[in-house]
This record gives sequence, C-alpha cells and structure tokens, in this order.
Amino acid sequence: MAAERLQGSPELDLVEVVRALWRRRVLIFASAVLGALLGAVGAWLLPDVYRSEVILAPQRTDNGLAALGGGLGNLASLAGIGLEDGGPDPNDIALELIRSRRFFTEFVERHPVLPQIAAAQSWDPATGELRFDAAIFDAANGQWLEETGPSGSRRRTTVLDAHDLFVDEMLTVERDDITGLVTIAVEHISPVVAQQIAEWLVRDINAAMRDAAVQEARRAIEYLRGQSEATAVAELRQVIYTLIEEQMQTVMLANVREEYLWRTIDPPIVPEERSGPNRPLMVVLAVFAGFALGLLLALFLPVIPSASSGDAPAGQAQA
Repeated sequence: MAAERLQGSPELDLVEVVRALWRRRVLIFASAVLGALLGAVGAWLLPDVYRSEVILAPQRTDNGLAALGGGLGNLASLAGIGLEDGGPDPNDIALELIRSRRFFTEFVERHPVLPQIAAAQSWDPATGELRFDAAIFDAANGQWLEETGPSGSRRRTTVLDAHDLFVDEMLTVERDDITGLVTIAVEHISPVVAQQIAEWLVRDINAAMRDAAVQEARRAIEYLRGQSEATAVAELRQVIYTLIEEQMQTVMLANVREEYLWRTIDPPIVPEERSGPNRPLMVVLAVFAGFALGLLLALFLPVIPSASSGDAPAGQAQA
C-alpha cells in the first residue's frame, strides 16, 4: 500500500506523495469548492464599507519665543524666566490626541454618534436608513441593552468599547514625513456617517489645540506680568514686555483663525463607491485555504487507518 510505504519509509518519497494526492483528488477538489462557497457566503454577508478622507496642511502655531535667543534669552534667565525651545511638535500631539480615549469621550458627548460607531449593523442605500444591532441598542428608545458574553455574563457596551472599535477598525491617521500633510480617513457602512465624523474630527481637533494654546498663553501672560512687577531692571522689563507681546499674538492668532493647527486642503466628501470589503480577494483566499486543507487531509487520512490496522496483528499474536 502507498499509505504504508509513506508511513514506514524513513525518507519521504515524492512519487508516493503525488500518487496519494492523486488518489484523493476528489477530496482536495471538494475541499477547495467548499472553501470557495464559504468564502463567497461570508463575503456576501459582510456589509459594504465606505471611506471618507480629508487632507490637511499643518500651519505654524509657534509664538516666536524660540527666536528670542541670544542676549534677550540671557537677560530673561537672570530674572528666572525660562525660554525653553523645542519640545513636542504640536502636530505629533494632535495625532496622538485624536486617538486618545479622552478626546473620543468628549467627541461622542458633543456629537451623538456613539450608536453609529458601536451599534451600526446595516445601511440602506435606497432610503439612507441606518439600522442598528437590536441585541445591544434599542434605537426606538435610545437605550443600550445588556449583551450576553461567552461566559454567560451580561454587560452593556461602553464608551471605551466604542473607542477601541473606532480606533482599530474605523479611523486612519497618517502623516507624510516629506510634505508634512496629514490624512484623516473614517470608514463606516454609511457614507454619510463617515463624511460627517471626518468633518467633525478635523473641526474638534483644531478647536482642542486652539483652546490649549490660548489657555497656555494666558497663563504665561499672567506669570510674566507678575515678573514685570517684581523686577526694577529696565532691560529685564523690556524682555518681559516682549514675551507678553508674543503671548498676546498667540491669543489673537488663535481667536481669528478657525483652522488653528491644520488647514483643510481636500475636505471630506460623501463617497459614492464603497472601499470594502474586497470580496473577490476573500473568495480567492478561501479557495486557497480549502485547497490547503484538502492537501493535508489527503496526506494524513490514509496514514491513520494503517496505523490502527498495524496494531491489530500484534494483538492477535498475543492472544
């Protein structure tokens, strides 16, 4: 038997392997067809996903304090006023902030999109209606329901659950190291929701960075005014007044510029074409998976019966 030769031979005989696979060609073909069917069904059951993205250009937000080096910096240090240059790039801070749990929590408090993120199940292109998973969210009453976990425990969907889902599966944030351009993309089963969330993200991150800069500048102005009252040296007073002027320019710039940190180059639109899922690729991968499973079954199924049959004569001899 070819299976016995495969089992007993210390070296794998390629010819016998090919023969064994050929004898099991129906099994291999059936496994590949089954994989194709399962892949097609799975791909068909997945809802279409739409991607809306916005391209942003960073804007200068520095207040010029780093340029006050040299003599002015030395005089300021005598008064105990530090002119620290460098520090984190505001764009890097914004990129991390937009993925943070705090920003997401405040975002869903300002905009009622938590059900659209965590409970959306399907979208009807004809009516534009978004349907929710009735097992976790009661859309009629706007209430979150308890869901049963694998261990039988019951829990409600939380904001942290929605944050993890949003950051891992819906949000894409990229920054080009050469041009500095920032791309924010949101994927959702509803193109309208994807566009709206992307637009709100840009507006809110600009507002958050603007508010932080204004608060910091106002604290600096208050501190510098106290320092000016504490010194009698005219040169140091001049340095302090220059610093106050720079901080006041920061406040003015933040108040007059709505797009404080990022300027919109290409705004988000309601996409007309879906971005996923890639159903043909899913079917092809499922075919390969089914084919590989068929090969394994064809190689190892004949070995198992022969091993059990080989123990039988020994048992009969002992009897």
